[in-house]
Amino acid sequence: MKERTTRTLLQTVALVGAMATGATAFGDYWKEWSATGKGYWDVDSNWTTGSGTTLDDYRVGATGAEIAFDKAITDDTANLYVFAGSTTFSADDSAYGLTKNNWLCVGVWFGGEASTTFASGTYSFSEINIGRWTASGTDEVTGETVTWPCNGSLTITGGATVSAPNIWVGNTGIDGTLTLNGGTLSAGYVGGTGTLAVGENGGTFDNAEAATIATAITGTGTLTKTGAGTLTITGDTSGFTGTITVAEGAGSVTVAGTTIEAGQTVSFYSTCRWIGTGGDNYWSTPGNWSTRNVPGENDAVEFTVAAM
Repeated sequence: MKERTTRTLLQTVALVGAMATGATAFGDYWKEWSATGKGYWDVDSNWTTGSGTTLDDYRVGATGAEIAFDKAITDDTANLYVFAGSTTFSADDSAYGLTKNNWLCVGVWFGGEASTTFASGTYSFSEINIGRWTASGTDEVTGETVTWPCNGSLTITGGATVSAPNIWVGNTGIDGTLTLNGGTLSAGYVGGTGTLAVGENGGTFDNAEAATIATAITGTGTLTKTGAGTLTITGDTSGFTGTITVAEGAGSVTVAGTTIEAGQTVSFYSTCRWIGTGGDNYWSTPGNWSTRNVPGENDAVEFTVAAM
């Protein structure tokens, strides 16, 4: 039977671990997105407000919400929390969007999955946290304290650009995913236990100063490095079967002991081992390969006598 829990858990949301710092409590004056479908950020009627005098946070939790921008807006008043559901941010022009010298946190509510997509426009935050939090509350039946992971995912698509000095993805026991699928990411550090996925439409990593990606990288797309700063990738790349391209004039990329210079492209691949468990001896049968996929053009193929 599904546990019944109080709806006061918001007051006990907490960041797991000590890799990031900032507010972990919520005040009494807030703005919560209440528009149905698409609405513009700067229209007051699209927000429901709490009591109080100092704005503590912006809250978004409606599935299918689309928050739009028809101008470039700078807002320094409070953190932006995407609690649950699926939210899309869009802009009428690539130069429009939001500059917020505060946090963006995705996944902050009752153990649900919060999904955020930046589809167009330009967005900047002081820090981004994706799937980094837990929520705790009291079970109304047993009186026991129950804790949930607040999983989160963030996707950058189309011509959208998202930037922050530090981006934290995932945490112990909490799922976090950052996906580039046609958009641009700018950061000094990307860390955490989660994953940076490069979709089939690829993506751009742009950094003017030295930067590090410490999360695991997965996906099949092309990650294009731009900007004068160097990029060091220390995360696990065994699940990445795409390519890394360093644009002309850009700083180099160092990954797995290899340095990729401006103008160069390096392809990553999987080692597909023949295990012969597909019920036949056909190359085209996925079940005959250790990866459960037929080898691609960039993959290495390995056979052993015992498996033949």
